[in-house]
Amino acid sequence: MGLDPVARDEDADGAMMTMMQNEEGSDVWRKRLRVHDSVDARNPFGTWCSAQVIEATPQSVVIRYHVMNPTWDERLPRDSTRLATTSTHAKNNDLPIAVGTPVHIFDTTTWREAHVTCTRIDHLRVLPADSPTDMWVPFTPQFVAPSEKQHARRILLSNSCFDQYVHALHRMNLRLHAVEGDGNCLFRAVSHQLYGDDQHHGIVRRFCMDYMELQRHFFEPFIVGDASAFDRYVRHKRLDAVWGDDPELQALCELYDRPAQVFAYDAAAGAKQLRVFHDTVTRPPICLSFYGGGHYDSVVGPSHASNFVRDVPGAFEARKVAMIQQKQWSSEEATVLELSRKEFGKSALSLDAALCASVECYEAEVARSVDVAEVLTVQAESELHHLQNEMLRSAAQQSEDDLLQAALDASMDPYQHEFEAALALSADGLHQGMYMEGALDEEDEAMQQAIQMSMMQ
Repeated sequence: MGLDPVARDEDADGAMMTMMQNEEGSDVWRKRLRVHDSVDARNPFGTWCSAQVIEATPQSVVIRYHVMNPTWDERLPRDSTRLATTSTHAKNNDLPIAVGTPVHIFDTTTWREAHVTCTRIDHLRVLPADSPTDMWVPFTPQFVAPSEKQHARRILLSNSCFDQYVHALHRMNLRLHAVEGDGNCLFRAVSHQLYGDDQHHGIVRRFCMDYMELQRHFFEPFIVGDASAFDRYVRHKRLDAVWGDDPELQALCELYDRPAQVFAYDAAAGAKQLRVFHDTVTRPPICLSFYGGGHYDSVVGPSHASNFVRDVPGAFEARKVAMIQQKQWSSEEATVLELSRKEFGKSALSLDAALCASVECYEAEVARSVDVAEVLTVQAESELHHLQNEMLRSAAQQSEDDLLQAALDASMDPYQHEFEAALALSADGLHQGMYMEGALDEEDEAMQQAIQMSMMQ
């Protein structure tokens, strides 16, 4: 009897899965990931999903979530904490984003807060915070983004961790200057670092994206997708309240010719410096805090005010962009830029892993420190939201029933006249039948009388 090649392949796949699970602690499986391999991956909304590797390099992999459309394809470093061996974290019936999850949705011209009420692969049904009715939106990064409200709430729920983080910064002679978590936090924090005021974030964002467009040849390879993906990416990042990422931070460092130091929470030390962007210049750094699972703040040191840009916001940026358009680089600037970009290319992926590790460490500490009262508050809010959804669904069902009845009534209108005429004819026929039946009874009675009289004779 010959061997079944399908069964043999399934046995090999099973053995590989077992080996990967056994080696998860040593992370050997990460080095062996290749195209078509299955993994579990945590998506941008924090949900573990089944996924497949669709591209692999020695340092990173591009993964596609099985329950999300390809617009959410994502490049992750091989050592990212958002990757795990297959079938260890994700469940087959897991939704890519849970019902009730707060999100930001893009509606025509602005981003709005909303809660998810139904999930499909290509669309989400959401309930905007400022609307009594649900709406459907495309489930793509252009229209849906994680809500920073989640991060703000997490910070409030983790006072001990946050205090530890702030105290650790104080020991470094640094203090935290908080900015609003509205999706503009990176640009707000950079604006505060450069001008002492976060209100200029729109100017910082606009010139950042102008710079990236001018330096397309460098930034385009960091954007996953087809040839037009970079153009879509830049258009999206120009919008208000869209999060900034590593490429934007590198672009800002180049635009202002300043390094950027990023600090994050650390369970052991309280705070640590993750890395430095554009670390090939001697100019004062842009100091940022990455805390709460995805929120940037400004970190202020003793020399903060002395390092401000002295021009009116937008003037320095316009001159720099004009200079780049004319390609007026000095040899020293060109050398510095080349070194900076080499460093960014080598360490951008490791930074993502460090950020993910910081987030996981932070969330683990939060899980141990949230008290019962705060949990009950969150549960009460969740129950209230559930009740509101039930009421909305009930109202929607009633509306559907009313519409159906109205449709039936409307469909009967053309036949109402014929129906009434038929009833009238039926009534007349019945009346005539009763009259004729009475007349026949009288004739029968007369006939009987005549027969009786003839017999008597």
